[in-house]
Amino acid sequence: MNAFGDSTPIKITKLEAARRQLVTAIRIFFANGDPVLTHALAAAALGILEDLDNHGAGTGTTFDRIETRLRPERIERFREALRRPQNFFKHADRDPEKALEFRPGMAGAIVWAACEKYSELTKEELLETAAFDAWIMIRDPELLLQPHREKVERLGLSTGFTEDMRPQFFEQFSIAYVRSKRKAFG
Repeated sequence: MNAFGDSTPIKITKLEAARRQLVTAIRIFFANGDPVLTHALAAAALGILEDLDNHGAGTGTTFDRIETRLRPERIERFREALRRPQNFFKHADRDPEKALEFRPGMAGAIVWAACEKYSELTKEELLETAAFDAWIMIRDPELLLQPHREKVERLGLSTGFTEDMRPQFFEQFSIAYVRSKRKAFG
């Protein structure tokens, strides 16, 4: 042990690093934490996931899949919400004095994109990604195309959660999620 903590090395894959970044971003989001950190972690995860996709599965860009879910009039705004803050939070080489007008609510857009890419590559559902997907569906069902809106209705989740109730939503969702998994294996 040293002043910085445990110095025992761990072996970690790129996919595991992306998963950890994404899970942490989602947990910060549901704790009503810092949206800049949420966005930066989700963007880092998305970057790794897209690179892995380019070297393997070749399933296409994040936007290819998202375009099959979003209403066409929302796509360009969504692209901008992802890319501009992602680049701003990552680089200062060309514009060290510049300031960004960041909309904190847009951090969720890149989290969602990273969740979509993670799911696409791994075919794995995590508690956190399932919670985030459910949150998006109950908070803005008009964002999604009809087949995905129907999934909202089947979930039977309350739509009464407000933005400041994210921690309560995550807690209730987590309990229901664990129960449903136990029943499936029961």
